Amino acid sequence: MHGLLLAAIGLWCFLVALAGGLAGLVLGNIRLPVLLFASSSPAAAGGANIAISGLAAAAASLTHVRRRRVEWRLVAWMLPPSVAGALLGGFAAGHVPADALRIVIGTALLAFGVDLLRPRRGGAPVPRETRDLRAAVVAGTRLPVRAVALDWRKTHDRKRILRNYPQLTPELLAEVIHYYEAHQAEIDTELRAEEEAEAGNDGVA
Repeated sequence: MHGLLLAAIGLWCFLVALAGGLAGLVLGNIRLPVLLFASSSPAAAGGANIAISGLAAAAASLTHVRRRRVEWRLVAWMLPPSVAGALLGGFAAGHVPADALRIVIGTALLAFGVDLLRPRRGGAPVPRETRDLRAAVVAGTRLPVRAVALDWRKTHDRKRILRNYPQLTPELLAEVIHYYEAHQAEIDTELRAEEEAEAGNDGVA
C-alpha cells in the first residue's frame, strides 16, 4: 500500500479518535469505510477497526478515569454483555462470506447515516419542579451536590471546600459551582425551605 495513502488513513484515524475522546464516543462507524477501502477483506477491515477503536477508547478513558468522570456502576452492568457480544461478533465474522459481510456493513453504515441526518424534534424542557437537588450527586462520587452547594453558598471558599471533601477535585468543584450559579435562585429557595423545615423540627423537639 502506498505510503501517502497510509499517512492519509492515519490522519483520518487521528481526527476520528480526537473527536471520539472529546465526545465520549468510539466513532468506529466513521472510521470503518476508510478501512474497508484499504483492507484486504471486510473481516480484516472490521478486525482492524475494532482493534483501533478499542485501543483509542482505552487511551481516552485514562483521562476520564483520572478526572473521575466515569460512572462505574454503568460500566459494571454494561461491560459483560458488551464483551460477550464483541466475542460472538468477531467469531461470526470469520464464518460469513465476504459479500454478505459487505452487505451487512453497508446496511449498518447506511442506517447510521440516515439516523444522523434525520431531523430531531426538540424535546420538551424539563419542568423546574422535577429538578431534585437532594438526589443529585457529584459525578464519579457519592457526594451530594446539595452539601457542596450549601458550603459554597455559605463560604465561597474553594480551598476550604476542597479540604472538607477530599474526593472533590478542583475541576469537579468548578462544575458544581457552575451548576449552582446557573440555578442559584431555585437552589437558594430550596435550601432556605429545608433550613426552615429543619429549624421548625428542632423547635418542636
